[in-house]
Amino acid sequence: YERIIQASSRPGDMVLDPFCGSGATLLAAEKLGRKWLGMDTWPDAGTTLCHRLRQEGLAGADEIIQTDIAPIRTDGGRPADPPPNSAAKAALSRPVRV
Repeated sequence: YERIIQASSRPGDMVLDPFCGSGATLLAAEKLGRKWLGMDTWPDAGTTLCHRLRQEGLAGADEIIQTDIAPIRTDGGRPADPPPNSAAKAALSRPVRV
């Protein structure tokens, strides 16, 4: 994870991991001086990440905010509207052979 973060960001940049699990990406980001934001539906993700950060002696453990608020769909479950361009609409409506 550290090589990917070093190659794609600079110290102080934000690293986003929307499926952070046990926090390997976020741990690497903290070690490399990046800001980070992680999310996960696994209830133990925050606790696990805190434990890992403390094991490594990193300060980020004190900055973790955990919540049990579930995301709410705002689209009513409808599929996204096709692009306004008629050529794009036509391309999307053609069958695709796999």
